[in-house]
Amino acid sequence: MSTQPVRVLLVDDHPAFSRGLALLLAAEARERLEVVGQVDDAAQAVATARRVRPDLALVDLSMPEPGGLAAVRALTRELPAVAVLVLSGLLEDEPALEALRAGARGFVPKTSDPASLVSPLLAAADGWALLPPRLLARLVSHGAPRAAGLRAQLDEDQVALWRMVALGHSAEQVATRLYVSERTAKRMVAGLLERLGASTRMEAAALAGRAGLLD
Repeated sequence: MSTQPVRVLLVDDHPAFSRGLALLLAAEARERLEVVGQVDDAAQAVATARRVRPDLALVDLSMPEPGGLAAVRALTRELPAVAVLVLSGLLEDEPALEALRAGARGFVPKTSDPASLVSPLLAAADGWALLPPRLLARLVSHGAPRAAGLRAQLDEDQVALWRMVALGHSAEQVATRLYVSERTAKRMVAGLLERLGASTRMEAAALAGRAGLLD
């Protein structure tokens, strides 16, 4: 395993909050996380990410126009290798779900204690999705009508790929397991998501749970 710290970009329109979070994460992470950039303008998120090359971007949803959701969309579209997590002080589900549909890998409440953020951030950088139980329940219930029949429509290899995606395996891990190139693995995952009618890996994971693949 790499001993390099996970590189984090903070996208938040409150610089004081970002500076404080950076200091607290540095104290709690013990060199496992490194905040390499902070930007307070959602429109500059991609340019800053290109410059500082983060592994993970933590984006506040409640930012002035163009807004945190636009930053999530731009980052996931332009820099798909960067894991994007949304950060919000709001308790409403719908904005978080919109961010997940836009490609975010998970949701972190802004009220979280910095000490409790370290493990989730490391997990997200390693390919895992972060969902509060209520959001997972919403995603699962949304896919319930079609989940039961999907498994029967897929062959054994497709079901195995679906399970790997649901378990958070990266494209590199999928490629290793299936003895294909990483480019081919990405194409296979994209094809699977289209077949499932899922816009994100998160929805695919929720459907997999509903279909019994994770039992």
